[in-house]
Amino acid sequence: MNKSLLLKGITGGVVYFLLGWFVWGVLLSGFMETHTRDAVAAISRADADMVWWAMIGGCLAYGFLLAYVLISRKAAGLTDHAITGAILGFLMSTTFDLMTYSMMDMTDIVGMVGDIATMTVVSAITAVIMSFVGHSGD
Repeated sequence: MNKSLLLKGITGGVVYFLLGWFVWGVLLSGFMETHTRDAVAAISRADADMVWWAMIGGCLAYGFLLAYVLISRKAAGLTDHAITGAILGFLMSTTFDLMTYSMMDMTDIVGMVGDIATMTVVSAITAVIMSFVGHSGD
C-alpha cells in the first residue's frame, strides 16, 4: 500500500465519520426520522448500544474506496476531487437506496432521495478534504 493511499484513506474515513455524524445525526436527524418507517425505529440500536468497531470500519472502508478511486483517476485539484467524490457517492447511495427501497419498507421515497442527495454532497466534501493529503499521482 502506498503512502498516498494510506493517508487519503485514513483521512477520508475520519472525515466521512465526522461528517456523517454531523449531517445525518445532527442536521438531518429530524428529516430522516420523519421519513423512516416505524419498523426501522423498532430494530435500530440505541446510541448507547452502537457497535463502534463496525461503524469505524465501515467509514474507513469508504475512505479507502474513495482514496483508491481518486488515485486511480489521478484526480487533481479541488474541483476534480469534488466531482469524483460526488459521482462515487451518488452512484453508491443510489445503488444501495434503490435496491433497499425495492425490497424493504424502511423509508419513503422522499427520504430515499434525501439520503442520495446527502451522500452525494458528503462524498464531495470528503473528497475535497482528502485532496489536501497525499498525492493522487503517487
